[in-house]
Amino acid sequence: MDVQVHAPESSPVARLLAAQVNSALVEKLEELELGQFNYITDIDARRDVFIWLKKFQDDHNIQLGLNAVGFAIIMVAPLDRLRHLISMLDADEPPMCLFKAAGIFGVMHIESVLGIKAFIRGGRQCHEKERWGRCEFALHPYTHSLCGPCPIRGTKDTSLSRIIPSMDREFGEYIGTMFRQFWNEETQRLWHQLSPSYCFNFSAETLIHLGNDLHLLLTEASLALKPLAKMKDGSVLAQVFWLKKSSLKPQEFLTKPHDSVTFEDIMKRAGLENDQEWSPPLTSRGDGRKVLSGQKCILKIKTAMGTIVAPNFELLQFLWDLTRVAAISGAINGADELLNEPEAVDYLLSCEGESEVESEVESEVESEGESEGESEVRARSMNR
Repeated sequence: MDVQVHAPESSPVARLLAAQVNSALVEKLEELELGQFNYITDIDARRDVFIWLKKFQDDHNIQLGLNAVGFAIIMVAPLDRLRHLISMLDADEPPMCLFKAAGIFGVMHIESVLGIKAFIRGGRQCHEKERWGRCEFALHPYTHSLCGPCPIRGTKDTSLSRIIPSMDREFGEYIGTMFRQFWNEETQRLWHQLSPSYCFNFSAETLIHLGNDLHLLLTEASLALKPLAKMKDGSVLAQVFWLKKSSLKPQEFLTKPHDSVTFEDIMKRAGLENDQEWSPPLTSRGDGRKVLSGQKCILKIKTAMGTIVAPNFELLQFLWDLTRVAAISGAINGADELLNEPEAVDYLLSCEGESEVESEVESEVESEGESEGESEVRARSMNR
C-alpha cells in the first residue's frame, strides 16, 4: 500500500514554504506533499541487480558472495553506480572479472559490515550518556533551550546531538571505503571532509535539534530523515519516515553458490515483503496526532545571537543513506559484535577462509599461490 501525505494549508511548513521558497520549488514540494512515497525506489531495477550478482556468484562459484549489508546497499545506493559495477564485471573474462569481483564482495564483507555496525554503536554510546553530557555539549554555545520546540513533535523535551555520531577514525575509514565503492569517489571525499571521525570541531551545522525520544529512534534506525531543500533563512526542509525492523545481521551470508534463495525470500527476512509500505508510527505530536511517514519539518539551530544556522545538508544526506542501510541489514541486531579487536580479527580470518574462488580458471589463479578472493582479504588483513 502506498502512503499519501496531505499537509493542512495552514500548517507551519506550508506557511514557511510560501514565505521563503521560490515558486518553482513550491510547485515541486507541493507535488511531493500530495505524491506517493515508496520505501524502496526503483524496486524492479534493484531486483535485477541482485539477480545479476547472484548469477555471477553461481557461474563462478564465488563463496564470499552477497551478505545482508550488501543486500541493503543494493536497496539504497545510487542505481547508476550499481549498474556501473555490473558493467565492469561484465566487460571482462576470468580471471580479470574475478579480481574485480573480489574487490566488490570484499568491501561488502569487511568495510561495509564493520562500518555500519560502528555507525549504530556510535549513536548508541552517545545516547547512553547523561542527557547533558552525552554529546559533550555541556559548555557548547548552542543550547537546546534557544532552538524552540521539537520540529517534528512540537514538544519542548528537546536536545542537540551530532548528525553523525562519533566513531573511531578506523571505522570512519571503513564507511568511506563503502561510499567510494558503492556511491562514488566524490561521496567518499565529502565523507572524509565532514565526518566526525576526521572533523573534531562542534560547529552548529554538525548538530541536529530534535525531541529526546526521536534522537533515540534515529540511533536505533527506526526513524529516518530525508533532506529535501535548503530554505532562504538557512534552515533545511526534511521529511520523516518510519523504517521497518529486519531479522538480518550485516555480516550474515544470504546466498551460497547454486542455492535456491530468492530475492523475495530475503526481502521478507528484511521486513520488506510489502516493499512500498512504511512502518507504523512510533510517536505522536504534542497535539496527539501520529507522526506519519512523509511529514515535513524544518531543521535549524538558533544561536545565542539570534541567527539561524542550518544543519549541514550533506551530513543529513549521509544520515539518510546510512540509517536505511543499517535498518535493512539489521545493524541494530548485535550492534556491538565484531567491533572489539579479537572479534574483528576472527571475522577477518573467517572471511579469508570463505573467499576461495573456484572457477574454470582456478588453475591459473592457484599458480600464483592463492585465489584472487584470498589475495584481496589477505591484503586487507595485513593492512590492519
